[in-house]
Amino acid sequence: MRGRLLRAWRGGWSCGRGRATVAGEAQRREKPPWRVLFFGTDGFAAEILRALRVARDLGPDPLVDRLEVVTLQSPPLKGHAVKKYAEQFLLPVYLWPETGPCENFDVGVVASFGRLLSKDLILKFPYGVLNVHPSCLPRWRGPAPIVHTVLHGDPVTGVTIMQIRPKRFDVGPIIRQETFAVPARCSAKELESLLSKLGADMLVAVLQNLPECLRNKKEQLKEGVTLAPKVTVSMSYVQWEEQTSEQVLQMHRALGAMMPLQTLWMGTVVKLLDLVDVDTGLPDRLAAEHGATPGSVVYHKRLQTLMVCCKRCCCEDKRKKNEDGR
Repeated sequence: MRGRLLRAWRGGWSCGRGRATVAGEAQRREKPPWRVLFFGTDGFAAEILRALRVARDLGPDPLVDRLEVVTLQSPPLKGHAVKKYAEQFLLPVYLWPETGPCENFDVGVVASFGRLLSKDLILKFPYGVLNVHPSCLPRWRGPAPIVHTVLHGDPVTGVTIMQIRPKRFDVGPIIRQETFAVPARCSAKELESLLSKLGADMLVAVLQNLPECLRNKKEQLKEGVTLAPKVTVSMSYVQWEEQTSEQVLQMHRALGAMMPLQTLWMGTVVKLLDLVDVDTGLPDRLAAEHGATPGSVVYHKRLQTLMVCCKRCCCEDKRKKNEDGR
């Protein structure tokens, strides 16, 4: 008898709903409502958390019946929206690396958390940990997929619900994936709002049929992998001789909500707080009149706009040659 008790203790006992049970499979639920531990930080993650709270609070048959939150102690670059939302709706909050009693949950959900979860932690959830990632994996693995989508001018992006694995970000099997056409001139902040709503809806759909969705998961493709490293101040520096006007505008749309673009003016760092697009013919005329080269500045009195000459793109050169040849 003593040996049996010793083996059970080594397997890990936990108390839940008034009785002692072995952690893991013995606590596994086969259908909703699920007990969810959420990991997240920013505005994108807060929208996912909102959907989980609504799934807990609405209707006679809730999709979620327990919801608690793990977030970071220090606010990340993009803010601490998850902590504010959790406190507003009185959700229990743990500050990483504290996670609370993970054995009391069925599944973990991660969105914009920025920390690797250990294998031991992942295995405490009978259904593992799901990640709501705003890109079409394997494109843009990493902490800043939305920024890099806008920065590189991707016409199409999407959201991926995947099951995370330890040691590496965004390499786990795909449970659900949907594409999304990026609106013209969309900023990263605007795109974040659109993708967060799509991701929230997708997560709810997965949780409605969680066991079946996990049985049908697929490994990511090995081709088409790109990385989306975290945003740094060095990314905000404009190189007028090397970047076209469209590339500079893409930088502004991608980074402007977090930090202003910067450039050097007579040896001094200058912040560019607002950038606007102008009539495509006007810069060419001003450049011809003033002999402007990339990096030179012209002030337009009527528009009250300071214009900076950028590198010409290849398509502009081809267009000009065609016009001159006519």
